[in-house]
Amino acid sequence: MADAVLGSVTNALDIVFKIKHAVDTVKRNEKECQKIKRRVERVGHTLALCQKDAELMNPEGSGTALEALREILAEALELVTGCQEETNMCCLLIKAGEMSKQLNQVDQSISSINSDVSVAIMVCIAPHTK
Repeated sequence: MADAVLGSVTNALDIVFKIKHAVDTVKRNEKECQKIKRRVERVGHTLALCQKDAELMNPEGSGTALEALREILAEALELVTGCQEETNMCCLLIKAGEMSKQLNQVDQSISSINSDVSVAIMVCIAPHTK
């Protein structure tokens, strides 16, 4: 049971690592990408704590939230890597505005889903602590 949770946490942490490194080479929307990097660093800290206590986690209670987090992190990675591409000035102006909106939306989604994960973690671990 703990293996499923640990696998989900490990997959999410791998994406966090990739996002953090991808942000360092973006060519546009640097401000939004740096914001996402700071957000995923906080998420990564939470996930690292989960990794330590994975045996206490209940897959039924945390699995859905962890999978949702992994999915939104994968979306964030896709957007951030899209900001690494160089384009001509005309395309850059059009794409940068739309990409900025998408980056801000994914940042908010990461925050929201991370809250869900945190609550699921507390609910799963609380019965084991005294």
